[in-house]
Order: sequence, then C-alpha cells, then structure tokens
Amino acid sequence: MTIKNELAVSFSAILALFAINLGIFFWGNARRSESMREVQAAASRSVILANLDRQVDDRQKEGNILAQLAADLKSAGVNEEQLTQMTERLSGMSERAQALRRLADNEDRASLDGLAQQFDTLRTTWTEFYRAILPEQLNAEQQQQVAQLATSATDAANETSKKLQSLQSTEERRAEVATANFAAVERLTNGISLSIFVISIGVAIVVAVGFSRRLSSGLAVLRGGAALLGSGTLDHQIPLGRRDELRELAESFNSMSKNLLQAQTEVLVSHEHLKAELAEAAAYVRSLLPSPLDGEVRTEWRFIPSTQLGGDAFGHEWLDDDHMALYLLDVCGHGVGAAMVSISVMNILRAKALPGVDFKNPGIVLAALNERFPMEEHGDHYFTIWYGVYERSTRRLVYASGGHPPAVLVKKTGSAGSEIAELATGGMIVGMVPDILFETRTETLDGGARLYVFSDGVYEVPISEGRMMSFREFVGHLTSASTQGRSTLDAALTTVRNISGRQTFDDDVSIVEVAFN
Repeated sequence: MTIKNELAVSFSAILALFAINLGIFFWGNARRSESMREVQAAASRSVILANLDRQVDDRQKEGNILAQLAADLKSAGVNEEQLTQMTERLSGMSERAQALRRLADNEDRASLDGLAQQFDTLRTTWTEFYRAILPEQLNAEQQQQVAQLATSATDAANETSKKLQSLQSTEERRAEVATANFAAVERLTNGISLSIFVISIGVAIVVAVGFSRRLSSGLAVLRGGAALLGSGTLDHQIPLGRRDELRELAESFNSMSKNLLQAQTEVLVSHEHLKAELAEAAAYVRSLLPSPLDGEVRTEWRFIPSTQLGGDAFGHEWLDDDHMALYLLDVCGHGVGAAMVSISVMNILRAKALPGVDFKNPGIVLAALNERFPMEEHGDHYFTIWYGVYERSTRRLVYASGGHPPAVLVKKTGSAGSEIAELATGGMIVGMVPDILFETRTETLDGGARLYVFSDGVYEVPISEGRMMSFREFVGHLTSASTQGRSTLDAALTTVRNISGRQTFDDDVSIVEVAFN
C-alpha cells in the first residue's frame, strides 16, 4: 500500500471514530434530554398530586367541622356565597386532576381517569353536603341526611387521598428512575467518548510512529544512496522496498544513477579522445618550434606547456644570409581556440604570408598582424608578441613589442661586469584596437651579448600568500644565473620552482636564449 493510501485509510479511521463519538454524543444528549423531561414531568405531576392531596385534606377537615356544627347547633352557618366559593374550589380541584391526566403518559392515563372520576364523585358529594347544610335551622331528618352526606364525603375523600398518595409515590419512583437513567446515560456516554478518544490517540500514535519509522528508514536509505551518488559511486543501486512513493523515488534515483553512469562513461571516452587530440595538437605545436641554432648565433629554449593546451608559440629563422628574425607570442586564454590562433600566427610568420610586408621591419610586421587578427573575428582572442630582427653585418637588433613583457639583454662590460637592458617599445596588444602603429627600436650588440625573450607564465607564480613574483624579481634570478656561467634557462626555472614551492606552472612557459658570439 502506498503512503498516500495508508494516510487516507488512517485518516478515514480517525474520522470514523470521530463520527461514532459524535453520534454517541448526540444519542446521549437525546437520552439525557428525555430523562430530564421525565424528571421534570414526574416532579410537576408530584407537585400537582401533593397540592390536590392537601386540598382534599383541607376540604375534609372543613367538612368535618361543618358537619359537627350542624349536629350540635342544628345549623352550620353556611350561605349561598360560601357554597359558590366551595363549588369553585371543588371545580378547580377537578380541573387540576384533568391537567394531571394531560401530563401523564398513555400508560398512566387509565389510572388518572379513575382519579378524575373520583374527583367528580367527591365534588358531587361535597356539593350535596354543602347544599344540605344551607338552612339556618336543620330538623332531625335534615341532620340525619347531613350526617350521611358527611360520612359519604369522608369516605370519598379518604379514597381520593389514598389514590393521590399512591400516585405521588409512583411519580417519586419514576423521578428517581429517570434521574438514575440520566446518570447512567451520562456515565455511558462519558465512558464511550473517553474510550473512543483513547482509541483515536492510540491509532494516531501507531500511524505516526509506523509512518515515521518507515519514512525515516526509507529516507535514510535514499540519503545514503544519494551520498554515494554524490561521491561518484554511480554504479550503486538503492535497494527497493515495498511498493510506495519511496520505492518510486528509489527507482528514480537508480534510473538517474544508471543514466549518469552511462553519461560518465561517454564523457570519459570523449575525454580520452579529447586528451588524445589535445596531445596531438600539443605535439603539432611543439613540432613547429625551431631547432636550436649553433655557431655565430646560438639559441636555446625551454617550452613547458601547462595542463591545458595554451597559446604560447615562438620561432627564429634566417630571413636571408644577413638577417635573422626572432619572435615569441602569447595568446590570451587556453584551449583549442588560443592554440589555433598561435599556430596561425606562427605559420604566417614562418611562411611570410603577409603580402607587401617587410619582415625585416618589426613595427610593420606587428601592424600587419594587428589588422589580420582582430579579436572579434577570432573568438575574442588577442595576443602579445615580441618581434626582433638581428642584422649580422652591423650587429644591430631592431625590435618591436605589442603588450608583451620586455626582452632582457645582458651585455658584457669589461672582464667580469655586465649591463642589463629591457627591450620593449610599449605597443598595444595585438588584435584589440585596429589601425594602430607600432614603434621600432634599435640596439647594437657586442660580442658575448645574450638576449632572453619569454612569456609571462614563467614568472607569474605565487611566492607568498596573496603575492605573485614580479617581472623585476624574475629578471634578477635570470641574470644572476647568466652571469654565473651556469645553464641559464634550467637554473632560472629551478629557482622559480623552489621559490614558489611548485613543480608545475599554471600557464604555458616559453623562454628563449640567444647568444651572440
């Protein structure tokens, strides 16, 4: 059974108990009202019976006194007005007896009919008695008649009084029974209500505890499965329990994990393919890098690609017998897009594929590259570049730069001294702003001079919390290694790694050393 159905059944059971309790309440209320009406009716009848009994007794006493007066004095002293008043009192008693009959149930009306008849007889007898004592002087025959009437009235009054007392006792018992019934109904309804209340609480507790345990255990299993799924254990399947919403949720989790596992497998396969393609691309980029030169101009370089395919590229080649071009560029960003731009630039420079451009003039070359590679046409990729041309016959170096770190020239001064020069022209980044010119500058090189051209990835490394190595600090490490006669490039890179405490670089590292003998 689903959780929804279980809750519906439990709620229906509680509602049913509530309905039963409500029915018991209305039933008990009706029974209590009925008992109360019976008590009130019995009390009312008892009051009327007591009042009638008292009046009968009063009339009997009054009749006895009048009869005694009539016997002793031969006159009771009763007039017509007193007779009328007595007749009215007797009629009132008969009317109350009739009212008592109307208050009675059907089963009691037979006995009350007899009472009403007795009151009629009593009224007739007393009326005759009062009429008999009207004369002022009673003769012997009249006195005898009065005595007989008095005896008849007394007998009738006694019978009526007994009947009244019997009925009064009956009403008192009836009131007691009704009161007892009221109390019994009260106890019964209270007991049933309390029992239903306790049962309702028990049902609610059983449902709540059972549902809570079931939900908690189910959610714990789902939470554990989700944790394993979040940790990468995509082959985990959540065990399926009873058929309910938690099972549906577990099935959804299992389906999702299967889909994720399949997607992960596909991604891993694609990643391996991409890694292979990137490795091929990196190998291709490396294949474009020049072989080191030896002789009058000697070159050495280090290329350390980052974990991602980057945009560093460099090259050097003889334009003719007297001129050698040297360049190093760094395309912004990483990935295939940056690598494609750097490869395109390097291929153009190697093939001299800029029509009408004098590749011996660095400023013109950079201006032509700036027009050829606007960033909005190449995935918002721009690049920095340092481009120089060495003229062997005059030992002059002409150069221009666009947003690139300055090249570092180390010139010997005397037997052991050296002079450090930073070669840069302050040009704009290439591809960012159209129609700009790049300045070209010239430097004369003495024998033994060394030129270092590099990308910013070689020195932009963290060396302390919140601080990166500066260009000037790297130049100091580079020239120190150069003047000490060690393998300059390896020594400089080792120093950077030691200072940063890291063996890898976040960006591509390209550095070229050119020694002019």
